[in-house]
Amino acid sequence: MTKKEQKAMKTRDPIPGGFTFLSLGKKVDAAARLQMERDEIVDTFIASHFDATRRRGDQLIRVESARGRQYRYLVAKNADGEGFFLVWDGANKNTAFTEAAYGECAKEAKTAGLKSFPYHVYARIYRYQTEGVRFYQILIE
Repeated sequence: MTKKEQKAMKTRDPIPGGFTFLSLGKKVDAAARLQMERDEIVDTFIASHFDATRRRGDQLIRVESARGRQYRYLVAKNADGEGFFLVWDGANKNTAFTEAAYGECAKEAKTAGLKSFPYHVYARIYRYQTEGVRFYQILIE
């Protein structure tokens, strides 16, 4: 365990049998929880995306950042240079794919050097419908 990790945790007295209780010294804020939700959704759709025409290699590759900044919507790409976008602000939000979101996806695709079309978009609601977008609805139970 690094010194930073040790500093971030509070240790309680050990109990017999060699067990030690550790707890985080800081609470997880709303932004961190939202990022964890986003990561879980991204991991799920990356793992579930299957292209029967490809036999080897990853089907989708996670896209982390460009030029020192995080993307808001772009989360993955495929070997053909198509972008995969997640429009998600949390389970309790009415997150929709809108014209403004489409414009931001187009900018992010260009920055990442991806194809203009198709865009693969995961969101709850498909408000801005246009050719070149393959929409995948996120259902919340």
